[in-house]
Amino acid sequence: MAIAADSMAVATSLSIIVFYLILIVFIGVYAWRKFPQATESLAGYATAGKTLGWIVVLFSAAAAQYSALTFLGFIGYMYKFGLPLYIGVTFMYVLISAGLYAFGGRMWKLSRKFGDVTPTDAVFRVYGKAAGYVFSIIMIIALVTYAAAGVKGIGYMFWACTYGVIPITLGTILAIVLAIISTIISGQKGTAWVGALQGFLLLAGIFGGAVYFVAHYGGVTAVFEKILSTPELAKGLTIPGFAPAWQYPMLISWIIAVGLGWPIHTHMYQKMISAKTPTISRAYPLMIQFTFAPTIFAGFLI
Repeated sequence: MAIAADSMAVATSLSIIVFYLILIVFIGVYAWRKFPQATESLAGYATAGKTLGWIVVLFSAAAAQYSALTFLGFIGYMYKFGLPLYIGVTFMYVLISAGLYAFGGRMWKLSRKFGDVTPTDAVFRVYGKAAGYVFSIIMIIALVTYAAAGVKGIGYMFWACTYGVIPITLGTILAIVLAIISTIISGQKGTAWVGALQGFLLLAGIFGGAVYFVAHYGGVTAVFEKILSTPELAKGLTIPGFAPAWQYPMLISWIIAVGLGWPIHTHMYQKMISAKTPTISRAYPLMIQFTFAPTIFAGFLI
């Protein structure tokens, strides 16, 4: 289904998307040629040779969180259910960050000592083969569904940004192909660089959007006064919010389950052990909080 738009808007959107996709592939190829040590071994390929510095980790941390899950998932649920989801997502990230901060440096040091590349390696080493295989199966199920949701979200974004010229299915396939090509060519090093670029652009957009809304409505206080003065909107600032699904038992159990489970996801673990120093690894979760805060605020304003 196409969206009504003039030809100039469609051409501009397509030009930006094509340029961005070419830039992503270029970064991957450059990382592959510039840092062969980051792709010549499995450990180097999966952990960028453990050479990621502050800037790359900061912005790639933002990109790791600002996925379709954030833009189309959390924000959409916040809009639908109101305050409970704001509370849930915020404290989920607090719990995630606390766990990563407490154990990030330790995991970094153990990965250096024993050569662990993924959390599955650590489980195999500490708890044995049986636990390792069970953990592997759980991780595959979790990551396949997570990745599938992400690429489908990209398909929706392609569809919306091109005013329906690129169908959702084609956009999803395009996202999968480009992700596979970029990852195979450049490994974690190139992926982190692409993530840093994405994180910078996303942070700029989120902060810029928050500033725009505040300026448009005359300040933060004016924004919430407007929300509270509208009965339908004000309902979203109460428990259980717009819908009764997120009562306290559901909210608290969701925070604990997701908050404790998220840090062992492979992409979270590998980001931390790919850092240049354990200090950067411990700071990674704090960067997540820094990058997520404006998203929460922008969600309120929207």
